[in-house]
Amino acid sequence: MEQTIICEGCGEPIHRNIAVFDGQLYHYGCLKRSKAKPTHLCLDCFAYLSGKGISKVTVGSVTMKHCKLCG
Repeated sequence: MEQTIICEGCGEPIHRNIAVFDGQLYHYGCLKRSKAKPTHLCLDCFAYLSGKGISKVTVGSVTMKHCKLCG
């Protein structure tokens, strides 16, 4: 049985063109039309992120930014 994924922007089922923004699922077009403004793109999981979707990790004297979704 297949699970239906619902867009956070329009409330309709997502069949293609899925985008993830800070852990919420959108149609890509709905994300572009929404007030949500992504500032980062994770190159591992391809999620769009705002400042709150980024975590900073300090190892020794080096500080790195990481995606909170995939780590």
